[in-house]
Amino acid sequence: MVNDRANHIWVDNSRHRIPDHQAPRLLDEQTGWIRNERDVLTGFYSMYQPEVIAVEDSEYPYRMWFMGWAYNQLNEPAVLPDGSDYPGWPGGDAIFTARSRNLDDWEVYAKYSNGTGDPYWDTRQKTTDWVPVLTCQNTWYDDFHVGDPSIVYDGGLFYMAYSAMGTDKPNPEEEFPWSDNAACIMGAISTDGIHWKRSKEPLLIWENEYGFDETRYRDQYRGGYQRPSLMYEDNRWKIWYDFEAGPTNRVSIGYAENQGDFLSPDDWHRKTGDDTPLISHWVDFDVVRIGSIYYAYGDPFLATCGIHDPQLVDYDANWSRRQIVEAQSYDGIHWVTTGYFRPDRDCPANQIPQVFLDHDRQRVCLFYATQRGIRPDGSYDWRWSGFRYMTRDLSCYIVR
Repeated sequence: MVNDRANHIWVDNSRHRIPDHQAPRLLDEQTGWIRNERDVLTGFYSMYQPEVIAVEDSEYPYRMWFMGWAYNQLNEPAVLPDGSDYPGWPGGDAIFTARSRNLDDWEVYAKYSNGTGDPYWDTRQKTTDWVPVLTCQNTWYDDFHVGDPSIVYDGGLFYMAYSAMGTDKPNPEEEFPWSDNAACIMGAISTDGIHWKRSKEPLLIWENEYGFDETRYRDQYRGGYQRPSLMYEDNRWKIWYDFEAGPTNRVSIGYAENQGDFLSPDDWHRKTGDDTPLISHWVDFDVVRIGSIYYAYGDPFLATCGIHDPQLVDYDANWSRRQIVEAQSYDGIHWVTTGYFRPDRDCPANQIPQVFLDHDRQRVCLFYATQRGIRPDGSYDWRWSGFRYMTRDLSCYIVR
């Protein structure tokens, strides 16, 4: 049985009642959330989804996986300023890893570009040396994007659910290859967090995904399975994920379970229908259980959640209208949107939240990425510039 400390932490909050008839409240220092607005990892071109877990390592007890572009856009090969070659990586997005002694200072897995190719852990933000642990494969569902890692760790074994995308039916008339794509949830297992054995096929994928022209028939599309949140509980694997749930629901949250082999697609079963998501108009749903309550954090558009905060600046860019939002549930199935965060003072948006449950310090740590925002020419730069985290003490979850 998996001991999933990554997704569960104990606190006696059995008296807590989820509010269901009020607007989501502002979550800040008045509700126990403390943030220092300090980057714990930066220097990259654009990265997000900082998934952090504790491991059995006395020197480096924390590991992080994250994804995106290290040195340049799409991790393309390039000639560096010193004349040497940057190899680049297959596809576009890739998944990287880092380690830490204290959650505040991170070393990224890398390999020397001086000709030896020896692995090391980078502390200087030399992104040209950063080496991904998972890159794209040459398949119709996985040839230009891997990312959104969600990990359960147990007894020296890492279980990862992650997003994959591919150009299932390339259309030369489209400007971008991902305008008509396949999207799915993949699985992988590792003993060191660096070398991974992948599932042979997607764990979860819409049965009509291959060849479906979602650019032309968007309202009929029900695929787009992405951004998994993995948990082991009640002797079964659970995944919450994004998908297209029709013209009314748009991108929403689906749910699936597995009581068998983690890497076997045949053992995964969807519990939500094509048009019946758990919660509509939500993305990046990261789920943990704190005591008897499930909490999820994502970054949907605030207006779709009934959130209208006059203190938030609208930069006339869709990215700036997405901020971190909280939902709560008694059973992980029926959800209520309960709160939201304003962005850090020096950036227009905090996004792609991932929860780390700090058992040692009895607190909840919410990691997130910050967006660059307005450029000098007035345009909006949607890329992410750094990882940060805020904390809340477990005592804040007790209702007496």
